[in-house]
Parts: sequence; structure tokens; C-alpha cells
Amino acid sequence: MKLYQDVLVAYDIEDNKARSRVFEKLKDIGLKPVQKSVFWGCVLATEKKSIHRLLNGELEPTDRAFLIPMSQKQAQAAFIFGYATSPFKSPNRFDVL
Repeated sequence: MKLYQDVLVAYDIEDNKARSRVFEKLKDIGLKPVQKSVFWGCVLATEKKSIHRLLNGELEPTDRAFLIPMSQKQAQAAFIFGYATSPFKSPNRFDVL
């Protein structure tokens, strides 16, 4: 079992305050914004559950979101346009606190 998993999170949230909260909390978890409402990063299983709870708690019936698990191989094989370098790079180290 892998300790970390790459995930892609994308959302469309109408309410500005809720959208800002989700944006900030995803950054706090350690995900990197690759677009305004699209994040990528490596997360622990517990962090993945936190993202799930966050989206469940913030989304209204008209909002939409994806939490897509992906492998590093899939991320590296993605076609990426408009970025000088690929945003899909695994961290080179992890600190244990």
C-alpha cells in the first residue's frame, strides 16, 4: 500500500465565500493550484478523507466537485498545455512532524 497518493481536485462552487474557503483549505492541506478551481498534489489517506469531508460540507446542491485519485504515471502522461513546466511532480521529500 502506498503511503501517498496523487489526487486531482476540481470544483465549481457558486458562493464566493465557500469557494474561497475551499481554495484556502486545499492549499493548507498542501495541494497546488494548477488553475483557479483545480488542484493537484500528493496526499495521505487521512488528507484525502479531509478533502472529501471539506467538499461534502461546503457544496450546495447546485455546486459540483471531483476528487480524482491518480497515479504519478498517469499524471506524467497527461497532456499539459500553457504551463512552462509540468505541475504534476511528486514532492522530492516528506517531513515527519
